[in-house]
Amino acid sequence: MEDDSIAAGEFRQLFFSNPQALFVCDAVTHEILEVNDAASRAFGVPRERLVGGAIIDFIDEEDRPQLEERLAAKALDAEVWGPWLFHATEEDFLGVCDRRSVQFAGRAAFIVHVRDVTTEIDRERQLKESEQRYDIALRGANDGIWDWDLVGNRVYYSPRFCELLGYEQGELGDSPEGWFEKVHPEDIDQLMREIDLHQQRITPRLKAEYRVRHKLGHDVWMLTRGVAVFEGDRAVRMAGSQTDINDLKANEERILQGAFYDRLTGLANRSLFMDRLSFLVRRAITSAEYGFTVLFIDLDRFKMVNESYGHESGDTLLAEAGTRFARTVSAGDTLARLGGDEYGVILDGVADVANSIHHAQALLDEFSEPFSVGGDEVVLHASIGVAVNDGRYMRSDDLLRDADTAMYRAKSKGRARYEVFDEAMHQEAVAILRLETDIRRGITAGEFQLFYQPIISLNDGAIVGSEALVRWNHPERGLVGPVEFIPVAEESGLIVSLGEWIMYEACRQSREWIDQGLKPGSVSVNLSAHQFKSGLVQELIRGALESAGLEGHHLHVELTESAVMDDPEQAIAIFRELEKLGVHFVIDDFGTGYSSLSYLKRLRVGSLKIDRSFVKDLATDAENAALVAAVIALSHSFRAQCVGEGVETTEQLSFLRLLKCDLAQGYLFSRPVPAPEFAEMLRSGVKGWHRLLF
Repeated sequence: MEDDSIAAGEFRQLFFSNPQALFVCDAVTHEILEVNDAASRAFGVPRERLVGGAIIDFIDEEDRPQLEERLAAKALDAEVWGPWLFHATEEDFLGVCDRRSVQFAGRAAFIVHVRDVTTEIDRERQLKESEQRYDIALRGANDGIWDWDLVGNRVYYSPRFCELLGYEQGELGDSPEGWFEKVHPEDIDQLMREIDLHQQRITPRLKAEYRVRHKLGHDVWMLTRGVAVFEGDRAVRMAGSQTDINDLKANEERILQGAFYDRLTGLANRSLFMDRLSFLVRRAITSAEYGFTVLFIDLDRFKMVNESYGHESGDTLLAEAGTRFARTVSAGDTLARLGGDEYGVILDGVADVANSIHHAQALLDEFSEPFSVGGDEVVLHASIGVAVNDGRYMRSDDLLRDADTAMYRAKSKGRARYEVFDEAMHQEAVAILRLETDIRRGITAGEFQLFYQPIISLNDGAIVGSEALVRWNHPERGLVGPVEFIPVAEESGLIVSLGEWIMYEACRQSREWIDQGLKPGSVSVNLSAHQFKSGLVQELIRGALESAGLEGHHLHVELTESAVMDDPEQAIAIFRELEKLGVHFVIDDFGTGYSSLSYLKRLRVGSLKIDRSFVKDLATDAENAALVAAVIALSHSFRAQCVGEGVETTEQLSFLRLLKCDLAQGYLFSRPVPAPEFAEMLRSGVKGWHRLLF
């Protein structure tokens, strides 16, 4: 090869060592006169097969006319042609061409340079598609996009970003202030802090929730995410998205409301109350000058109102009670419905008893006006326990427990009052818990025993029956009377299992006396209100009779007047069912409750027992004597017997006989005695008290 301006040897070296595919073609015929190694490799054809051929043989037929036209044209040196599709042995490729005129072996020629641009074109195509996808995504995305040039302090806000805030694109400008000045004043510091933490590389990315003022004037919750681009340690750019999370926040609020607020009253619930209480206990531990008070409130006799008027009316009453309590509670305090008819109040910063009592009384005063329930006016009261925390409590549960203990003390003292907790209450509560545990163990261990007190006919002095009275043979304390353990058994619910044992044992013992040829008459067994309301009374009595093989007329069941009148319709239904078994019903402590004459008639009771409080003053109190006379006359009008209980003096006995009372029992005749002693009374036919009667 030769060239006018380049020495042949130097040109040849440059030609053959060039990494690009080069062809030397005749300027007229376009015949390939020479190729370099790069061209041979590009097309996968040996040099000797390329020389003598034509470049157009390797190009797609559709593009050949264009290549021929350019090769034949003049003054096209250095102009780039294509891209065209070139056919190679291994794989077709897209290439571009350019030519440069040269002299080759004394003839006019030009060098054709073919460059494979397949990768470049594919990359450009991918980039274009990516840009298209980004543009489509940007226009179709639900999130707003922002791109912040930190160096120039200019921000691009996408159309959706502006739309989320109620603006047209361009209205926010291109400065950060267009965004940040609309962030809620309470949230802007936190947002800027999160941005700063990310720009300092303390956090891997930006994530922040905040409120933004919409163009229409309302606040909208937004979530922004973003990442920064760094040059060295310097953040030069940040980009990210902004998402409307208003609905999400509303759902969170609803979930929070359900988790920490009472649905019925709208007050805080037990969870939120205990969380707040725990926080304040920790605060009181660390701050000697800080204290607070807990008030535990329980509505008195709410269950009776709920059962009488229905649960819907009961719910209305609970909500109204919460509203009344809220009137006396300050904004910084916590009022909660703890469950059922129980409420709690935390008086923040109130650490003296006098101030605590003032607040408790204010709560009680809210019940001075009656409630409207089912169209009726119902008088309701509350009992309140007060526990003051002056830093000595280490656990929130202990503080609430003591307030609860004080509340129960208030109930035991007559209800509709408050009591302030002291250590003596705690000791008493612990003693009650221990007693409850002992009762439970005693039932299992068979430590309880029945004593029997005779019931005497005032006509002939004969023993016509007995009342079964439970005693406890405590392994450490000896014989314990019912006054000490029955209230605890009632409160704990153990009276149900204890009462079941009493019923079965009394029936068994009565059957045993009969089998021994004795005439025990009837045995009276007391039923507790818990047992009566359990709905299992019929099964209990039927089971006890069947187990002992005892006929129903040998069993008298005693219920207090108040227990019967709590739900007289239920009492009537139970009495009717057990009446078929021959069981005789006795209303105990008659005169202490509020019986309805119409219900008494429908109950068809067998006996009325005059309460001992009336019998006690019978000989000295004219009003008592008149009341007793009325009860005796009432019982006879219902064809029921009348029993005077608690008879201790001959004067009381004389008055009862004078008023035509049928039966009597009391210490004047006999104290309650164990079963063997009572059996001996039956055997001997004791008439020691006949002289009192005749």
